[in-house]
Amino acid sequence: MFLPLRKTMYKDRKAKDVPVVNYIFRYSLKQRVSDAETVINLHNALEKFLSLLPHFVPNGDVKLANVDLGREYVDVPLTLNESKLRVLTGFLLREINFWRVALLMSTLLYPTNILNKNLKPEDCRALFVEAERSINNLGLDKVWDVKPLLNGKEIMDALQLKSGGPLVSKWLSMVISQEASSSSSSSSSSHPWKYHVFLSFRGEDTRNNFTGHLCSALRQKGINTFMDDQLRRGEEISTALFQAIEQSRISIIVFSKNYASSKWCLDELVKILEWKKSNQQLVRPVFYKVDPSDIRNHRGSFGEALANHECKFKDNSDKVQKWKSALSEAAHLSGWPLLNEHCSESSVIHEIVKEISEQVINSAYMDVAKYPVGIKPRVQEIHKLLGVEGRDVHMTLLCDNLKRTNLKVANEARGITMIKEMLQYKSVLLVLDDVNDIDQLNNLAGECSWYGMGSRIIITTRDKQLLTGHSVNLIYKVEELAHHEALELFSRNAFKRNKPLDGFAELTERAIRYAQGLPLALSVLGSSLCGGNVEKWQAALDGFKSPKIREVLKISYDGLDDTVKEVFLDIACFFKGDYTDHVIQTLEACCRKPAKYGINVLIDKALINTSTGHIWMHDLLEELGRDIIHKESPNDPGKRSRLWFHEDVYHVLTENTGTTNVIGIKVELPKDSNVICLSGTTFSNMRNFRLFIHRAGRYSGVIDSLPNSLRVVDWLEYPLQFLPANLIPRELALINMPRSRITVLGDGYK
Repeated sequence: MFLPLRKTMYKDRKAKDVPVVNYIFRYSLKQRVSDAETVINLHNALEKFLSLLPHFVPNGDVKLANVDLGREYVDVPLTLNESKLRVLTGFLLREINFWRVALLMSTLLYPTNILNKNLKPEDCRALFVEAERSINNLGLDKVWDVKPLLNGKEIMDALQLKSGGPLVSKWLSMVISQEASSSSSSSSSSHPWKYHVFLSFRGEDTRNNFTGHLCSALRQKGINTFMDDQLRRGEEISTALFQAIEQSRISIIVFSKNYASSKWCLDELVKILEWKKSNQQLVRPVFYKVDPSDIRNHRGSFGEALANHECKFKDNSDKVQKWKSALSEAAHLSGWPLLNEHCSESSVIHEIVKEISEQVINSAYMDVAKYPVGIKPRVQEIHKLLGVEGRDVHMTLLCDNLKRTNLKVANEARGITMIKEMLQYKSVLLVLDDVNDIDQLNNLAGECSWYGMGSRIIITTRDKQLLTGHSVNLIYKVEELAHHEALELFSRNAFKRNKPLDGFAELTERAIRYAQGLPLALSVLGSSLCGGNVEKWQAALDGFKSPKIREVLKISYDGLDDTVKEVFLDIACFFKGDYTDHVIQTLEACCRKPAKYGINVLIDKALINTSTGHIWMHDLLEELGRDIIHKESPNDPGKRSRLWFHEDVYHVLTENTGTTNVIGIKVELPKDSNVICLSGTTFSNMRNFRLFIHRAGRYSGVIDSLPNSLRVVDWLEYPLQFLPANLIPRELALINMPRSRITVLGDGYK
């Protein structure tokens, strides 16, 4: 709809012809919007697209591009235009989420601002399509992926990375910066902001009225606000003030009648605008009884103050010019006008606090991890489920919505009523973390109708059945980290960089295999090995066990009922990797009924996985289960309930140390193991023995009988053709002997 305005011009304050479309895009968008930073980024990208656009024009003159653009990022040699274009465009696209909007605006402005000639609407469209195609061909359309900027032989040669040229250190620092940006959610989330708001103001004008009241209102709202009420005034702006500006997320400039008469205020203003450009600080002005046009055009009290400065700083005209430019720039920013006595100061302060509160909440990121590797793609998946992909989600605390600070609820029924009454017309984001009881869901999110339209409820739990029982249909299972993610997370903890040091590659792979994509294990293991030499790593990996990891994993185990715990321990000790149906059949024969129920509970609690038809359990969970059994009797394996470790099995069977505690044995000895020497009384003390599994091993000697409690014999490739009658216990329920030579059971049973 803007194309018909291409030829419509207006006169700016310098009597220069400017297209109306320029005004629409570049000025009307500066009016107040919910996301001011996005508009700022959009304007920055527009200016740069105007400079880069000639590169995309077929047979275009690349000399038209502003070569100084590269200095903002890195000095790419100009001899390779394609490489320069690739790098600059890539960094440019990373600045905004909707680069096509900037491209469209540049396309419409391009014919006038660059070539000084007008194109027809269809030509503008063709230009847009050509530029978009070029960007896609460069592999830069996915703005969150920095890899296309760092790959390619031509770029490597241009930057002389292989030959150790002078650009190496600068380029590597840029790579590190981009990697850090990629692994964190945004530049603002990783910046160490100390203050939410920095207030710049003229003390004699507003300290004891408007600015003082504004500061109090912001602080009462919990917004950490810097006001120089404890700093001494001096001739030059203090280092403390510089630091305060750099450590603030937002700067509010209160322009008043005598603001420009203070060179301290003007120095503050210059610093604020510089920090805005380099670190994306949000800057908002307040026009306290002054006209923004007087500030922009240096009229009235601002003109008089600048004239005085020009006289005082005759030998430093550049300084005054910086002040003038800063005043003009700041006066163009979207802000809050309070022009005369008819404006209500309290209502303006209320409006400012409300908007700043939203900015602070929306820009606040929970410190979920020291190295948030792999979080972003999983968050995007959750956004898809929530139906908020591409839109902001505003999180409002429950207490804020209920409008009470010391909230007391007499009972659950009263609490439910309060939620219904006060939140049914509000859109809220409710996060119920680590839910382990259905009553928690019933009391806080019993019905969707308790909350207003557009509300979202996120529930995290270790128990899938809680979600199913509460009719939650959209379920996201958090997947383990992929190999490249695991490598980065482990390396950042172990080496404080995103890849292993030389000489540690194989040990790193071993550690990653151990953790199997579990972030906690990768972080704990990496941190424990940090700074160690190769010998320390080898020794640690041979016997690594972490109480921290074990405590976290044991939470899920402790939440199981006793019968399901027994199934978990059986799988950890005997059945990991076996066919699911075979395991269920075996467990039920061992009186673990209903075994399928136990298996399903373990699946719902993410303790096992049966998607492939086999039972899969994470190595750390297997280790947890086996540690629990080991702790039953650390020094005497014959007093443990389950035996699987070949040394323990050999010792108990040859030394006849089994007790009534033993309920299952799995014989799986190494090929070079000694023969197990059995005796007539080897099993006589194992009166609760239920399960015997043989996978590998050799026997000698004769046993008189097996315990009548034995329920299952699972013997792969049984070597004999018969099973003696005295070895068939009275309670035997299942004999599984695949690929064996047996043809006759005792007493003639076949």
